[in-house]
Amino acid sequence: MIFKKLLLIFALFCTQAFAWEPTKPITAYVGFPPGSGDDTVIRNLSSIVEKQNPQVKFTINNRPGASGIVDLNAFVGKPNDGQHLKVIGRGAFTFSHIVDKGIVKYQESDFDKVLTMAASPVVAVVSADSPLNNLVDLKNLIKSSSTPILISSSGGMPEVVLKYFIKIIDVTEDKVTIVNYKGPVEQQVAVAQKETKIAFVPLTTAINLRDSGKTKFISIFSESKIKDFASVPLARDFDKNLVFYSSWGIGLPKNTAKEIRDWFEEKFTKAIQSEEAKSFYNSSGLVVIQSELTPAGYTAGVGVYREKFEKVLE
Repeated sequence: MIFKKLLLIFALFCTQAFAWEPTKPITAYVGFPPGSGDDTVIRNLSSIVEKQNPQVKFTINNRPGASGIVDLNAFVGKPNDGQHLKVIGRGAFTFSHIVDKGIVKYQESDFDKVLTMAASPVVAVVSADSPLNNLVDLKNLIKSSSTPILISSSGGMPEVVLKYFIKIIDVTEDKVTIVNYKGPVEQQVAVAQKETKIAFVPLTTAINLRDSGKTKFISIFSESKIKDFASVPLARDFDKNLVFYSSWGIGLPKNTAKEIRDWFEEKFTKAIQSEEAKSFYNSSGLVVIQSELTPAGYTAGVGVYREKFEKVLE
């Protein structure tokens, strides 16, 4: 009996001793500029992982372009040695193959999914003194205007939500003109300065300008009311299908060893569940999708959104 216990202890020691650990800084690749949802989430969570594991360091590599597709394409073929992490927005595997099929070079199978870090409902943002107060007002404006309504965009999930909305209100796409900006912050600045009428962006990127009095929200595309924004109309009250969250997951190069994938899953789950992360999420309009804190859950969540978009976009 004693001998068996010693063997068990020895086996446990060996497992811990030879478990994978990073030996140099991990590069996190982000396909959008600083201030975007992708960037904000990974910077905050990676800093928590660093605090919980002082030997671990991250560097952030921002490479914006084509709604994140430039960076997704470039990530394919990175070494699967655990030193390269890709921040992946929900659209990468749910609609990019439809709306951007001419430039998408990657496959979903090029990535080993780890988990979904955070999600943020999409919000419709207008200038603080805009006469628009809800989606009914926006629908009436688009339908009645003799010229196209200018809508700022930086691509990704919010732009597809906009296209979804246009289909629901049954107007042709020539009734709006999408004006492209580098990122969601630039989108909202354009709205605040009245260069465009409206922007659809993740809530987490919209709070600062709204709190400064430069913009206001006319709709939140969440499942239910959010405490700090209880007075803002829910998009689902306009149409039950208008529930959309931007979300950001972690991907690794395909065929990454299980011990490396397990390391990332364990470290980021612990960071996500920390008190520091809870404070950040609450102040940033972010939520945790508990069912997607595993590779299988992340994959299932992607499938739900893919089915939803394919019915409308194809």
